[in-house]
Amino acid sequence: MVIAQITDDTPSLENLNFWEELFKYSDLILSPISSLVTILTAGCAVYLYFKNRKQVSLLFSVLRNFGTQVSLTELTLQMNKLAGLYVADGESEQIIHLLAEIEGQLSTNKSLLINADEMVRRMKPFILGRRTLTEPDKRTIVSSLREAIRMSSYQNQYENLKTLQK
Repeated sequence: MVIAQITDDTPSLENLNFWEELFKYSDLILSPISSLVTILTAGCAVYLYFKNRKQVSLLFSVLRNFGTQVSLTELTLQMNKLAGLYVADGESEQIIHLLAEIEGQLSTNKSLLINADEMVRRMKPFILGRRTLTEPDKRTIVSSLREAIRMSSYQNQYENLKTLQK
């Protein structure tokens, strides 16, 4: 039977006590230092914000307009899918699901389209099953949606140009 030999690298009770003491006091030392670094960092951020507030507001405007453009692109894709489906081919259920997706997107982001409220009002009876969807109804919705997307896209591009000219 071999008994483990005690070597210099084996943890001893004295070594453990040293590390425990060190960790006990490290909180007292590191906590104020980290708080001071946090305060200095926040101060730098506030200073940079006030020094460069035009650039910061420009950045946020560009990001907002980019988000709007992405949403309009998604809406355009959904509208194109809707335009490719036909009520007569038995695709009414898919059409209703797409209308519900579009309606949900417009309901949660009223500023996305110029006539968002009217578009939602037009789609609601078909989604809820109060009216039977016909091909002319679907085409009317698609045409109105296409025009509203186009106008909102133009308006968003105008806002981008206006923002960049500041």
